[in-house]
Amino acid sequence: MSDLKQQFRDWHTYVLRLQELFDALDSGSQKERRAQGKVNAAKKQLQQMQDVLKALKVAIHEKEVSLKANLAQIDKYFKQRNIAKEKKEFDALTHEMEDLKQINNVLEEEILSMMGDLEEKQAQVPPLEEAVKQAETALAQVAPEWQIESQQLEARLAETREAIARLVSQLPAEAKKHYDRMFPNLGSGVLAPINRRSCTGCYTEVTGQQYNEIVMGKLVICKSCNRILYDPEG
Repeated sequence: MSDLKQQFRDWHTYVLRLQELFDALDSGSQKERRAQGKVNAAKKQLQQMQDVLKALKVAIHEKEVSLKANLAQIDKYFKQRNIAKEKKEFDALTHEMEDLKQINNVLEEEILSMMGDLEEKQAQVPPLEEAVKQAETALAQVAPEWQIESQQLEARLAETREAIARLVSQLPAEAKKHYDRMFPNLGSGVLAPINRRSCTGCYTEVTGQQYNEIVMGKLVICKSCNRILYDPEG
């Protein structure tokens, strides 16, 4: 039975190691994802600014086109007014010219305001471009490092799985069956050492008979949390 007790200890050691490796792989993947996320966020901010600049340039161009069209129309009205034969026609053309001049005054103010806004936003582009470069540089450093580290972790993971498979093959069929059934839910917590006659997984006290069986190295499953219990000592 002492051999079985040691098998339980070794088994739990490898299961804990398996969970640590899973966590390390997940942590490394998250680090790479965070670095990629920073690149994506920086590019998105730059693209948004570029879209704003493009929209401003289009709006300014449209207003400039309208301004030029109004100036051309004013010139046309001016020439028509010079050859007007009646006061009514002269006054109407004058009124149309004044209306267009007022519209142009507004357009000029809007264009100047938008050009100021354009200049201000253009000054924000270089820092945003630099942020993209820095994020890409950081990702370029993380990616190859993580590739090497992940390969090492995967190799250790394969070794640990093989070790667990060897140990499980030597255990009672009932223990293996319970492990296969509960590991997806409990992970490394599928086994739990006892401490002061209590399950360290859920802190439920075992019965005297269960305790004796655990000390003897028999398969005992916690009635409360379904963990395989074992004696970590002796």
